[in-house]
Amino acid sequence: MGLAAFGPALTSSGVTGQVVQALDLADGLGPTTFDACSPLTNAGAVNGNIALVDRGTCGFPVKARNAQDAGALAVLVANNVAGSPPPGLGGIDPTITIPTVSITQADANTIKANLATGVDASLLLDLSVRAGADPVGNRAFLYTPNPVAPGSTISHWDQSAFPNQLMEPAINADLTHSVQPPEDLTLPLFRDVGWFVDANLNGIPDDVELTALSSQVWIGLKNSDDVGTRFDLLAEALKNGVVVGSGQINNVPGGSSGFNNAAQRAIAMAVSTATGLVSGDVLGFRLSARIGATGHRSGTARLWFNDAAANSRLIATIGGVASTFYLRDGFVLGTSPGTGPKKTIDVTVDRAKNGNAFKAFGTWSILNRRSDLGISSP
Repeated sequence: MGLAAFGPALTSSGVTGQVVQALDLADGLGPTTFDACSPLTNAGAVNGNIALVDRGTCGFPVKARNAQDAGALAVLVANNVAGSPPPGLGGIDPTITIPTVSITQADANTIKANLATGVDASLLLDLSVRAGADPVGNRAFLYTPNPVAPGSTISHWDQSAFPNQLMEPAINADLTHSVQPPEDLTLPLFRDVGWFVDANLNGIPDDVELTALSSQVWIGLKNSDDVGTRFDLLAEALKNGVVVGSGQINNVPGGSSGFNNAAQRAIAMAVSTATGLVSGDVLGFRLSARIGATGHRSGTARLWFNDAAANSRLIATIGGVASTFYLRDGFVLGTSPGTGPKKTIDVTVDRAKNGNAFKAFGTWSILNRRSDLGISSP
């Protein structure tokens, strides 16, 4: 179906009724008795049903208004040329209160051939399928009418897309000033074909590029018996589970037990892989420890986090904007410190075991839902 730029949008509950051919006079307003360009002559039959009208001569809002005045629940506009998908219906009329959609000429002919025996129809939205997208892969359809429309075929989104898109074959009255999801796909489309600002020519759009990293973590000891133990700390940033930056400090004192005896450790980090973070990407932070080169051979390091004092955090510069992400309970990164109480995670390490490999306290993450990562991206 092609949707109308006027009248109410379809809903998931929809409109159900019997389809009735709308009839009007063949006059100066419209040359046939099926175009609904004049007030309907079979209003009694149309009342409480779905009106079927032919495309042509007058504007779509005129047809919808005449059907509405006759008591129609909704309007089907039959296309007057072969081809699929059916076009969207342009026009403006704020007085239209019933839904109007277009159908292909082939579908209209099938309906007309069965009107004598009765045709029931439901006009509704299937919320499990995105309008204008492949129901399996969720990929946007391109405009591919039959026959080919020179200048429009392939180079536009399909007219079945909704909300209506800037890059459809025709301009619709309900377009907004936004050119990015959830309103519009223009910005990601241009990104896909290589249209974006990229001052360093690394292939990553500047407004989503990860350019700097650092971290601040509160580290202490589980037991005061371990006083004198030193640790190496490894901080890693991840995108969708893959390390994209890291930093390490070595042989730092563990302090002692209790938060008052913990110390905030700054870990300088470097971006190791050129990357951008857009909507749907997951930014992660992993902290690990091992025994330092001097001091006790083994010990248990304690990480403190989850409140305004124990504000262990990752700082990431994305699209030129530095944003802070705090380690919070549940292994999530938050854009504000946790509300408490303080949380701890302990890691026991031993220089003589497993080659003194790093052991992780855990991995914290945040899903970018368009602007969670301090950016406004597709």
